[in-house]
Amino acid sequence: MNGSQPTLTSAPPVIPEVGILALTGAPWEQNGIMQTRHQLLPRLAHYFPVVWMNPAWEWRVHLANRGNRPEGRRTRRVHAGLDVYEPEWWLPALYRPASVGRWIADQHVRRALGMLARRGCEKIILSVWREQYAREAVRFDHTHGGVRYYHVDDEYTFSDEEQPIPANERILLETSSQVFLHSPALVAKKGGINRRTVFSPNGVDFAAFSTPGPEPDDLQAIPHPRVGYTGWLKKQLNFELIEAVAKAAPHLQFVFVGGVVPSHKLDDELGRLRVLPNVHLLGQKITAELARYPHHFDVCLLPYARTAYTNYIYPLKLHEFLATGRPVVGTSIRTLEDFGDLIELADDPAGIVAALDRALRKADGDAVGREARREEARRHDWQSLAANLALAMAQDLGPSYTARLVAAGVRPGAPPTR
Repeated sequence: MNGSQPTLTSAPPVIPEVGILALTGAPWEQNGIMQTRHQLLPRLAHYFPVVWMNPAWEWRVHLANRGNRPEGRRTRRVHAGLDVYEPEWWLPALYRPASVGRWIADQHVRRALGMLARRGCEKIILSVWREQYAREAVRFDHTHGGVRYYHVDDEYTFSDEEQPIPANERILLETSSQVFLHSPALVAKKGGINRRTVFSPNGVDFAAFSTPGPEPDDLQAIPHPRVGYTGWLKKQLNFELIEAVAKAAPHLQFVFVGGVVPSHKLDDELGRLRVLPNVHLLGQKITAELARYPHHFDVCLLPYARTAYTNYIYPLKLHEFLATGRPVVGTSIRTLEDFGDLIELADDPAGIVAALDRALRKADGDAVGREARREEARRHDWQSLAANLALAMAQDLGPSYTARLVAAGVRPGAPPTR
């Protein structure tokens, strides 16, 4: 549910003979959740053909879903440059015996590579997004050579306590042609391992999120001033802080738009919020609806818990909120600290309430601040970030490939420096 659906094109890729095999660890279709990989890879497919390899189902899942197998859908063309490979049901993910599991994993990669070969791709770029593909990446080097990238858009231990870098991830960091790290804390932790490491921040579909739309029906009965959040309600949010802020600020209406990631603890926390008269939980929306809500908030809220895990995230909704020009208040996780000139940060109820009240007092007369927030989001437009990535790939392939992209009108965006 994070982000908008990328705008797809019917035009063929600019460089059709160089294909990208994307090992993302995530399905292409996942109930409206748009991660960084779902934003960048379709846009990269404007430049190079891309095959997105869906993860294989485990055999137990296949047995439980015999009537819902994706048979007949092993290959899906999403648009002119992007295909999705769905592993065959008779090649499920297996872990025992290990030798059979490895053979099946090799078959998945071989079949996905075959899709690129049938498109006429003579060179292959391997785009790896999860540490679980370390073995496949090393085997790719031995059999195909070429260019391999490792994208790290999350802390893949997913632990609230600090953890060492896992062995598989260290292999990818050490051996990849280039590493793209998507948050400042990831750069601090993992940026010194591969000399060709680039900070690649998350972005926004600026056109979608900067354009106001009609007020959603379920907002109209909620009075102003409104403080709002859009996105999944999950354990990474500080619900204890949210509850305390809502109780301390009865003059504000707190609006949360998004589905709930199941959790017993979260059920209890949301139950306490639902009984508060100034808290409104509007539920999950389809991706296309999300961009309409922040324009009708008075202040946007980024209320993250401060843990080892959230230290490494780069919230997609940061630039979505900035694109509206609305004031933003958040907690001081590492990524948000770099935007302290554009958003207000606090970590206790009194500090959050004071920041919200300051933002409301100056909102109407803050034209300069509003445009500065929008301009920062514009610099992080996904299309510009994808163009930067395409040009980096072309440089690794050779000068003629860069020249072809430039001739086709591809220009680098201003590289974000925060």
